[in-house]
Amino acid sequence: MKCILCAKEFTEPPTWLNETSALCPKCAQITANYKQPDTVTVHSENEKNQTGTTIQTVAKVIWILGALSAIIAAAATASVISLILYLFVAFVSGLMVYGLGEIIILLSQINGKLSNKRR
Repeated sequence: MKCILCAKEFTEPPTWLNETSALCPKCAQITANYKQPDTVTVHSENEKNQTGTTIQTVAKVIWILGALSAIIAAAATASVISLILYLFVAFVSGLMVYGLGEIIILLSQINGKLSNKRR
C-alpha cells in the first residue's frame, strides 16, 4: 500500500483518512501534531474591494468632467452634433472604466469564496 503524502510503500497498519486514502505511520504521526487554525477569515458578500471602488469613483469623475468639457467644447464650436458626440465619448469612456472597477470587485469576491472553500 502507498501513503498518499509521501508515496512510499509500507506494510505496517495504515491510518485511514477515508475509504481510499491511507497514511503510513510516520506521516500519520506528523499530521497528528498539525492543528487547524482557530480563526478563519470570512469575506462578506457586501464587502467591496477598495481598488475596484476607487476605480469606479474615477469613472464617475470622468463622467462629470467629460460632460462639462463636452458642453464647453460644443459651445465653442456651436454645433449640436459635436455636443452629442462629445457626450457619447465621455459616457463610453466612463462606462469602460466603471466596468473595469466592477470586474475587479467581482474577481475579489470570487477569490474570497475560493479561499474559503479550500480550508
